[in-house]
Amino acid sequence: MNGFSASHAFSDELLHNLKKLEQEREQKERDQKGHEQPGRGQRKSERELTRNAREQRPHSIPTREAPKPASRRNPSHPTRQPASSPPTPSHITPPRTNPTRTETSRPGAHPIFHSPGAPRSTRTEQAAPQRHFLPRSPQKSHTGQSSRHSASTTSPASPASPVHASRPARSARREPSSSSEQKNAQRSRRNAQVIIPDAPAETPHFLYPDLPIARHRQEIADALREHQVIIVVGETGSGKTTQLPKIALEVAGKRRGRLGCTQPRRLAAVAVARRIAEEVGCELGNYVGYQVRFDDHSSTETRLKLMTDGILLAETQADRDLRQYHTIIIDEAHERSLNIDFLLGYMKLLLERRPDLKLIISSATMDAASFSDFFQGAPVINIEGRTYHVDFHYMPPRSDDEEIEQHVVRAVTWLSSYDDKGDVLVFLPGEREIRDCADALVAQDLPHTDIL
Repeated sequence: MNGFSASHAFSDELLHNLKKLEQEREQKERDQKGHEQPGRGQRKSERELTRNAREQRPHSIPTREAPKPASRRNPSHPTRQPASSPPTPSHITPPRTNPTRTETSRPGAHPIFHSPGAPRSTRTEQAAPQRHFLPRSPQKSHTGQSSRHSASTTSPASPASPVHASRPARSARREPSSSSEQKNAQRSRRNAQVIIPDAPAETPHFLYPDLPIARHRQEIADALREHQVIIVVGETGSGKTTQLPKIALEVAGKRRGRLGCTQPRRLAAVAVARRIAEEVGCELGNYVGYQVRFDDHSSTETRLKLMTDGILLAETQADRDLRQYHTIIIDEAHERSLNIDFLLGYMKLLLERRPDLKLIISSATMDAASFSDFFQGAPVINIEGRTYHVDFHYMPPRSDDEEIEQHVVRAVTWLSSYDDKGDVLVFLPGEREIRDCADALVAQDLPHTDIL
């Protein structure tokens, strides 16, 4: 009997503890919901505080809310202007305002703004500053200026209701000119930027070394006087690169302008310019000059200008007719690079616009017949280039991994031991290979050898 009563008491105590824990859990959930949504209980307490505050207010202050602002579309509520602003002109329609509620903090305070037709009270409507805009008029005067601009200058404007003046009317636009007039204007602007050298006061006396091209000097000069385009095919060593410009300058005489000669590479253009300036006996940059990328050694006194074919193409953007040149020489045309092919096609069209322009196409080995047909049967002059007996020696590379610089060093070292007299001329595909091979040869410190 005692055991049964003890177990019954234990179960009652366990149920009591479980109920207590359940109540605590429910209380925590209610507290959490109360923090997340401070709605019903808090709003109820706020309403009670507001009601108590209103009951404690003096009875002299009206507590009713101000009526809603009158609508413009409702004719039963007449609108009136604020007392602080002057009357608005009849032709100006005041816009709708967006009132906001404000509440004064002291009893009997007057509102700063009030809605039209609403009595003054502590809870009033605050209107935004009014802006009056002039009506848009579709009619325009004969000067193209709208009538609203003239109306804005004569209508009164107060600080409370500013009148925004319209923009000044744009000037009347001119009718677009014809395409021919636009082309003439563009051509005149380009011509103003191009400087054409004047005729030289005197021409230097040219001397010709003993080269194969010197024996064909008169033939080349006569063909250049009679034809607009000539093609000169000269083998390596004929002297066409350095002597053709001098022959063309003799034919030009004292013509206004200069002679332009193109080379595929910058290093060749600079080397040829220095060589011709040395033969003519002038300072580089005066009578003979050159222009390559990032380097310009020419002036208004230059009559022979060496340059790369890319420079000549760039000059066609500012001077479509290349009017500063009376003669153009395109050397090494057999390489047929993209710039050279583009120049050949451009020159064919340019020769039709400029009958006074002379063109010389020079190359070592090329299909001269196709060039002659392209330029409508231009004469071809062939110049031999081998004036000495030549022996051929072949030196294959040691392995597939041998660099071109190492191969050139081996060949030059062998030639120096084979024949210590004479010079060595090395042909390489590009400027980078030329500089790398020159550095490699300088590092060898060969006796009685100058690397150029």
